[in-house]
Amino acid sequence: MDGGCRPKEASQENVRRVGRLLYQVQGVPRDVELLWDDAALKIVDKRFSKTTIFWKNLATLRAYITALRLFYDFVLGKYRLLNRSGTKVYNTDLDKVKSCSILLDGWLKTLAPAVQV
Repeated sequence: MDGGCRPKEASQENVRRVGRLLYQVQGVPRDVELLWDDAALKIVDKRFSKTTIFWKNLATLRAYITALRLFYDFVLGKYRLLNRSGTKVYNTDLDKVKSCSILLDGWLKTLAPAVQV
């Protein structure tokens, strides 16, 4: 999902993180479109980002948000390929993905002062 620019282990870790976020929204991950649904992001925010373990380690929370942001970049960059492979991504989906990506940028900026890179 990162275009082959990162080491394989880092890419697999990002895929795992996005899968965990999807699991928080859906239980059994089946539909990635939920990751750009407004209601789903509220569920992620409520269930995932507010859990004690992630607020104890803000770098972990940032890593999950960054993984989701990379996933959105992948969807925006590869939507034609996704459509050919059977995962339909419509223009309305692209608008939602862009909106979610902007939202996550805000979340990352909020975390930036508290997290040392």
